[in-house]
Amino acid sequence: MKTLRRPRGTGGLYRRGRVWWMAYRAGGQTVRESAHTTVKKDAGDLLIERVRASNAGALSGAPLIVADLRRLVEEDHAANRRRTSTQAIRHYFGKVEGFLGAKTRARDVTVDAVERYKSARLAEGAAPGTVALELAWLKRALRLARRRGLLAVVPDFSSLRVDNARRVFFDPDQFEAVRARLPQPVADLVEFLWWTGWRSSEAAGLEWAQVDLTARTVSLSTSKSGAARVFPYGPVPGLAALVARRVAHRDALRARGVVSPRVFCGDDGRPVRSFRRPWASACGEAGQPGKTVHDLRRSAARRMVRQGVPQHVVMALCGWQTAAMFRRYAIVDTALVEEALTRANR
Repeated sequence: MKTLRRPRGTGGLYRRGRVWWMAYRAGGQTVRESAHTTVKKDAGDLLIERVRASNAGALSGAPLIVADLRRLVEEDHAANRRRTSTQAIRHYFGKVEGFLGAKTRARDVTVDAVERYKSARLAEGAAPGTVALELAWLKRALRLARRRGLLAVVPDFSSLRVDNARRVFFDPDQFEAVRARLPQPVADLVEFLWWTGWRSSEAAGLEWAQVDLTARTVSLSTSKSGAARVFPYGPVPGLAALVARRVAHRDALRARGVVSPRVFCGDDGRPVRSFRRPWASACGEAGQPGKTVHDLRRSAARRMVRQGVPQHVVMALCGWQTAAMFRRYAIVDTALVEEALTRANR
């Protein structure tokens, strides 16, 4: 492992296996960092960028503290119009900030410090999934600082392995028992979720401008994944009947001089907001305690798969971008596997 000689103050390059690494001074200490390339020229170009940033003081790390890391994430989310609220960022990052210290220098956030934080949070009784999310925010903040040239090295700490994917489904009879106990327009909204597998926020925000009564489709121009989506409701009799009911409700409101852009609104034209309490009450009365609205999403996907809809089509209709996330929802349950094996061995 021999460092190539370069002019003094310009750092050095060396190889570990086939990959080039860089060595340079930043903040009064030697930084060794992988260039993540087997091409020497590319490694050299990256080293030049690092040295220039260091010479300009950008990598000194002295002015950057943990509180600044949180602000970097908030600024990034605001600039890119990401869905996560500032309150949520402060909630999750606040735990990290409180433990490490808001005025702690970012360059002092080491792997050892993160491991101590991890152990402390778990000892407090925090769920592994919660701790993993907090660490994800910290890692994102550090990477943003690195990308902006404010930090030389991002500590290579590991997150927690979390297997908290729910494997809960609604059968048709179970869903109908819950829906029948819900008030309108919540009952229609959750039925829409049952048929489409969309997220509750997407359905609650659905407007008539997104419903094409001629083509018989409902669409989203954007979603949580950032992708547009179209769901043809014509081939689904239950969904078509639901849309027809909402159209009749809309027309009845307009006849009384009440105009609302939302598909799912009450008799006063007000859109559906939070419906956690009526949902929990209906589930309890129907003998389905603990089930969530989001369980309708995987239930819809499972039903489509059972009906023979290809996986990539289900992903497009419901809004999953990756097969990994689709698998996380455990769409292929035991009953579905048994059905497939039965057909294969006839």
